[in-house]
Amino acid sequence: MLSHGEKKFTRNGRFCEPGITEMLSPENAQRHRASLQDPSSIILSQSAAEAFFGDEDPTGKVMRLDDKLDVTVSGVYEDLPHNSTFADVSFLAPGNYS
Repeated sequence: MLSHGEKKFTRNGRFCEPGITEMLSPENAQRHRASLQDPSSIILSQSAAEAFFGDEDPTGKVMRLDDKLDVTVSGVYEDLPHNSTFADVSFLAPGNYS
């Protein structure tokens, strides 16, 4: 469960090592290389960012993960291709939450 203000959605996410950003497109990987270094950070897929924030830039916004933990959006990555194993992933967060 991810929430921001009154908006709450159940979204698939992955808890991972910061190097997971290398699987993103080369442009996004470069931009997000350090995004998950902070243990309270999270990066959102483009579609998740739009669902929560519309056209507003979500970077720096605080969200709630599983009604337990506050996390700060450190970036947005392009949705992964439908033929990717991670196509349904809406957020990536450091592995120390799991």
